[in-house]
Amino acid sequence: MKLEQVTNGASLEGVEPPRVVMVVAAIPIPLDSLQIVYRLPDGTLRERLLSRPEEAWLKLAPVARSSSFDGDGAAFQLTAEAKCIGLAFLFETR
Repeated sequence: MKLEQVTNGASLEGVEPPRVVMVVAAIPIPLDSLQIVYRLPDGTLRERLLSRPEEAWLKLAPVARSSSFDGDGAAFQLTAEAKCIGLAFLFETR
């Protein structure tokens, strides 16, 4: 991957092996360098200066969504309503 291809919001492998980092800011610097501010998976922000020889290590990482729902929305709604009915006795005021 070329330094010019690194953009804000990109997920990269090779910046801090074996972690995948998310680029917060990519700032081109003359003399074939790139300063990046990136976020680690635990939320820590760091910055690093990358040069041409380090391009070989960089690779675009597949983006995995940690909290996605690909199920049937109608079935989920029915289940949520059934759970609500099942817990209704907790809120009766008699």
